[in-house]
This record gives sequence, C-alpha cells and structure tokens, in this order.
Amino acid sequence: MRLLLKILLLFLLALTKAEEERPPTAAANVTDQTDLTGYTEGPCDSSPCVGPSICEERFGGIAVCRCRRGMAYLASVGCIQAKFFPATLTLEGEFNEDMADPTSEQFLNKTAEIEMELNLLLSGNGYLKSIVLSLRSLLYRSDSIIAEVQSFYDLSSSATSQSVKELFKNSAVFSNYQEGNLCDDACDPTNTDCASVNGIVMCDCKDGYVSSDFSQYSCFPCPNGEKAVKNKCEKCPFGFGGFNCNEPYLLVVVVVSSVLGALLIIFITAFIVVSCRNKNPSSSSQENYASKDLPKPTSVPRIPRANPDAIKTTNNLEMTNSDSSTVLVNRSRPESKAHYSGYYEDTDYRTPVSPAYADYGEKATDNGGIRNPYFRKEDDKIHNY
Repeated sequence: MRLLLKILLLFLLALTKAEEERPPTAAANVTDQTDLTGYTEGPCDSSPCVGPSICEERFGGIAVCRCRRGMAYLASVGCIQAKFFPATLTLEGEFNEDMADPTSEQFLNKTAEIEMELNLLLSGNGYLKSIVLSLRSLLYRSDSIIAEVQSFYDLSSSATSQSVKELFKNSAVFSNYQEGNLCDDACDPTNTDCASVNGIVMCDCKDGYVSSDFSQYSCFPCPNGEKAVKNKCEKCPFGFGGFNCNEPYLLVVVVVSSVLGALLIIFITAFIVVSCRNKNPSSSSQENYASKDLPKPTSVPRIPRANPDAIKTTNNLEMTNSDSSTVLVNRSRPESKAHYSGYYEDTDYRTPVSPAYADYGEKATDNGGIRNPYFRKEDDKIHNY
C-alpha cells in the first residue's frame, strides 16, 4: 500500500514539473504583443494643463484646458481670476448634428471660427480671450446655430456688461445677444452666497462658514468645538459642541447629572431621618393616652370600719401601716367584704335596725333605725380603684 502511494506521489510531481517547463504558445505571444502595441496615448495623458484646470480632448489629439466658471486659463500661469461675461449668440449657418459633440471635427472647426470672430470684435480694453462651450440649433430649425460663449477681460479693465452688450449690437456676424447669469455654477451653493458686479463674481460665506486662502469660490466650516465669528473660528462656550456650536449635549448631561445627584442626596437624607425615627420604642401619640388600670387614689384616706364580729376586742379597726401620712390602707393588700357582708345583707336603711344589731350601742337604740335621708347605699360600699 505504501509503495503504491509513493509511486502516485512521484507521478504527480513529474506532471507538475512538465507543465512548468512547457514553452508558451504562439497565440499567447500574439495576445501579449497586441496588448502592448494597441494602446494609444491621449492628448491629456501627459497632463499639459497647469494648475487646478481640467483637460478636455478635442478632435485630432488636441487638448483644451478649462477652468472653473469665472476664471480664465492662460498657458503661462494657468487659471486666473478675471472679469467674464457669459452669453448666448445666434449666427447664421447650417447646423450639423455632429456639432453637438465636443470631440467631433465639425465642433472643432466651428468653435475655432466663432472664437476668431469674437477676438476681432472684443479686442482692446483689457480683453483676454473668448471660448465656446457648446453648440446647438434652434427648435425645429437647422438654418441657425446657437453658441454658448464666455468672454474674459482683465480685472483692471473698465469693461462692463453694458459695454460688452453694445459691442455685439454692431456685429454683422452675431445676433440675438443674451447675457448669461454670472453666478451659475460659479460659487459653491452649500456654503456661499454668490453676487456679481461688472463681470466679477464674489462668493460670500454663509453663516457658520469661514473663507480660506486655498479657494475663493467656497468656504469651510470650523472644526468641532468651534464656531464662526466674523470670518474667524472661536471656541464654543461650555457645554456646546458640534457644527457651529449647535449641539448642547454636554450641557444637558451636566444639568441632568446635577439634578439627579441632588435628588439622590435628598433621598438618602430622608431615608436616614426616617430610619432614626423608627428606632424609638414609643411615640408621642401613645403617650397621650392614659392607662386603663386606674390606680387607687393616694390623697383620699379610707375611713376605717368597725368589725361587728370583734366588738369585744379592744382593737376593732382595720388599721394597716401604708407608710403614708394620707393613705391609711396598704394598696397591695386585697380588700375584703367578708366582715361586712352580713351587715349589708341584713340591714335595711328604710326600716328599724335589725334585732341582731339592736345592742350595737345606745345610739342605735335611741335612733330606732330612723332612715337618714342624706345617706346613699352606694356610698357605704367599699370601692375598688
């Protein structure tokens, strides 16, 4: 088994080595040569334009350098700011559909003709150049050509929109001069407001943006944590951030945290106070109620009674030491009615004295048991306090 595996492994290695050493085919050589020789360098591949300009290809391998709207391209310096006057012109001629293609021969020839006529018409007073942007025809007519053009003057020139318009009135080639809007695609609409005066475009920064030395047609926002004040970036007040200090998230967090902290302190304090009050065994409300067990009066002495069963004895009074100068009876000693039960049961205060108590004394015999109108039976009973 191992021998078969070794033979199979050697066969695979030999096959792989043979594939690597095989020479390339003729078809492969033809393909490689076609790829190398079929590429043609374009007019814009060598970057012929200077500065921040855009290279556009024209018919015959011609490169044309274009600047952004409002700037003129000079071969020596590149894009420069200048006075410019956009317009649409009408001229006589047969319109060919190929003229609408900027890379066609017809477009190249017609634009060269128009630019030459413009240079002759507008020369002088600081005139720089004119360019043709597009060609089109009138609707449903092909006997006229409409050209969109831009004419540039030096910034020191006295040329105005009105003076340029007067020059076209005297032209025998161009007709129907219509002045264009200088602010179309001149300034960045997201962060600038465009204004134009005598062919000069001015891009004013919107609120929250500041100008930059790198571009005069767009403005830039301040970094996070700063805001634009008089075209300068200043730090945001405490608690604010984001674009132009419009996000008060930090201030909200600080205020909410302070309020929650104060509420937490109040809650903890109230909890401690309530816990301390609950530790007291008695409350003030319970102290206002009197005890249900009424004590015996301490200031009113009990009147001692005579014991009828011990008349013969010399000490027939229930005298008890109560350790008090006012109370004559010991409170802890239980009271008993045993000595007086017979008296209360047999004696009627509305009838003469019972014979059993007739010899109680002379007073009893003399009174004859006359009822005392001021005596109440309840007063003679022993009260338990």
